[in-house]
Amino acid sequence: MNDETTGWIKLHRSILNWEWSADPKMFSLFVHLLVMANHEPGKWRGQDILRGQTVTGLFSLSDETGISVQSLRTSLKKLENTGELTIKSTNKYTVITIVKYEEYQPSNGQSTSKLTNHQQTTNKQLTTNKNKKNEKNEKNIYGNLEKITLNDREEIAKKYGVSLSIVENEFENLKLYCEAKGVVYKNYRSALINFVKNSRRQQSMVLSI
Repeated sequence: MNDETTGWIKLHRSILNWEWSADPKMFSLFVHLLVMANHEPGKWRGQDILRGQTVTGLFSLSDETGISVQSLRTSLKKLENTGELTIKSTNKYTVITIVKYEEYQPSNGQSTSKLTNHQQTTNKQLTTNKNKKNEKNEKNIYGNLEKITLNDREEIAKKYGVSLSIVENEFENLKLYCEAKGVVYKNYRSALINFVKNSRRQQSMVLSI
């Protein structure tokens, strides 16, 4: 659904070191999304579509890539879980955000080699390091509700001993609450945890009566 069919994108050889590069479907899908994504902010049906975002749908994406709808669902979920994408869907369309778009398509003249080194370091920190520095920077990481991935929600469910369905329900409640009240949190992951804790507390009260 993106009409940006002219111009070009940057694609560094280091993408061959990307964890999904050996998977043809994942690789072609991600490159396709890079091509489709807005290189500058725009509008679509009254909605702001930011740089690094694209509006699409599973069936149109399937037609464009030749990948089946079922395989697309699986591939998109994997890319979301590894922090490459955030996905916001409605019953009519889907907005896909490439999380590190500025690293893949820098607009400030930053050298590709420096970007590659920075990207590799960042990936290692996000997947292996759980030290105090990461905890201190969590506010920045989760300063956007859409940064909370399915993997984050699964971790919350496991940590606080509740089902994933409860976390998903509270995730939707958090979205509705923010939209209805105009509330903005510095750390949406912490806000979701509080919603889950309150839900668990209320459930315990009901069971004890």
